Amino acid sequence: MSARRLRDEHTVLIEPGDADPEAAIAHAAIEHVLTEARIALPQVHHGDAIASWVVNARAIRRGHAVRTGLEDTPVLIDGSQATGNAELVAVAAGLIAELST
Repeated sequence: MSARRLRDEHTVLIEPGDADPEAAIAHAAIEHVLTEARIALPQVHHGDAIASWVVNARAIRRGHAVRTGLEDTPVLIDGSQATGNAELVAVAAGLIAELST
């Protein structure tokens, strides 16, 4: 398989399963293994519960994609309960707009 085809058809999921934000950030740093191995596949990051928001913010600042939804977290950045996937996605889109500039 060519490197271009590999890059176009595959994505690496960085998925720390920690609900604790500090632990999740530490585990999200596993991406350095990809860098050191010169694996240049697109990355999608997401976390669990409230930690998903710090994982997403870290990923956005590093130029990676993020994933969010009720499967990942039922809470918003401020810890309040999300009303559904649409609200989570709207908050994630705002975070992307804020941190991508």
